[in-house]
Amino acid sequence: MQTSDFKTLSHVMEAAGLVTLELEPIYLFILVGTIQLALRHPEHRGQSADLAREAAIAFQQRLGEIDPAIAAALEQGWHPEFDVTSEEFDQMEAENAWDDSMSDRPSDGDAIDD
Repeated sequence: MQTSDFKTLSHVMEAAGLVTLELEPIYLFILVGTIQLALRHPEHRGQSADLAREAAIAFQQRLGEIDPAIAAALEQGWHPEFDVTSEEFDQMEAENAWDDSMSDRPSDGDAIDD
């Protein structure tokens, strides 16, 4: 397998212009949290980490336009003092289970239609 030429791919993506996506806010919320977690890895650094951080902050700001409480919740993900243990997370998840409107979401392994 040949290594991708990221410089060429970068030029192709720049030339393509903007990509417009329509996402339900919950997906953007989860994406920001996932980026925050990935950025905690000590080897995740450099330009890709910087771009991921910029994107996550922009997504957080956009979600804050819907409700400032959403942005405030995501802001905690940037600060280690708000970290919780696995046990605390499991208890919070059980107490704050997704409501019934989330039950029609794709599960692991399900394809997401375009």
